[in-house]
Amino acid sequence: MAAMGDPLAMNIQTDTHRNLAEALTPLSAVTVSEAQPSLEERQERGPSWTLRIFLLLGLLAAGGAVLWRSDLPTLAALRNWGEGLLDPASQSVATDVPIAPTPVSDATTRIQPAPVAMPTAEITGSGYVLVQDYASVFAKYEGTITDLLVALGDPVTRGQPLAAVSDPGAQYALKSALIDQSLAQLRLETKRIEVDQSERDYDRLTSLLAKDAVSERVTQDAATALSLAKTALRQAEQDIHLANLKVEIAQEHVDELTIRAPVSGTITQLNARIGNSVLARVDTIRDTDYLMVITDTASMYLDAEVAETNVSRLRVGLTGEAVLDGFPDQPFEVRVVGISPVVSAERGTISLRLELDGPPDGIRPNMAARIRITLSDT
Repeated sequence: MAAMGDPLAMNIQTDTHRNLAEALTPLSAVTVSEAQPSLEERQERGPSWTLRIFLLLGLLAAGGAVLWRSDLPTLAALRNWGEGLLDPASQSVATDVPIAPTPVSDATTRIQPAPVAMPTAEITGSGYVLVQDYASVFAKYEGTITDLLVALGDPVTRGQPLAAVSDPGAQYALKSALIDQSLAQLRLETKRIEVDQSERDYDRLTSLLAKDAVSERVTQDAATALSLAKTALRQAEQDIHLANLKVEIAQEHVDELTIRAPVSGTITQLNARIGNSVLARVDTIRDTDYLMVITDTASMYLDAEVAETNVSRLRVGLTGEAVLDGFPDQPFEVRVVGISPVVSAERGTISLRLELDGPPDGIRPNMAARIRITLSDT
């Protein structure tokens, strides 16, 4: 054991080597009699002593390897570990000695980072479903709703009856106009007869005047009567036109008491109730006093808000995906068809108009949606 310390003493040139030598010196001072156990002790200890010897030899071999490194264990740690190996009372190999890590050459074994695939850039936002074409239905004339022919959600076509409104005054006005029309027609017929009679009288008197059977004054009076009859006929013709117009107005009023669909679509709002009194459209104060709303569900689109920081990357034609809050498991494609020319100063956002491609069945106006616009090609 002492001989093993001499070569180490000859090769120590640095402080690190001296520390190792100091750690090994107490070990070399152990006498042969102390290091060599008796036969009874070897038999009692069994193979554990042999294992300690091999571990000590391994330590010495490791000492030669770590001479190449400057980060050796401390002197106290080496001394404690060595004493533990020679302690008979120890039943296990000490494991608290810090073992120097294996040297790694930066030049040959540096691990190069694997290239990371950058995620696809995208813009997110939220908005609502709106409709391009819809119509609010009002009553043109006042009255009382006597019949309601549709329900909320019903599909309707242009011109289809929706509700009936009763207005007794309109019915009376139509009857009165029809009577006036009949009277005007009678007066017209009378004036036509008077004209025919005046023409015959004038022709007869003219022939008599040629025979000097009547005076010229009588003939002139006949001509005047004929002219007045023709004037009265023209006035009767105008009266009949006026009577016909009154009938048309009264009839239109009555016809408008049956409220019809101005456009084709779906009944999306219904405020009308049987028995309710309604005002004429011209007398309606608020635009919200409509009877119902008809929406063309085929013209739906999506208005969404995104952060204004994305303005430079936005353009018409970008595509993405939208998900309705009401149908979270049914995403569908959208396409940017319009970009607002102004930015909201209050929210710091800009509005996008999106075209829908294959939205889920049951989509309705004003549904909330979340969008994601892909910018992979920008």
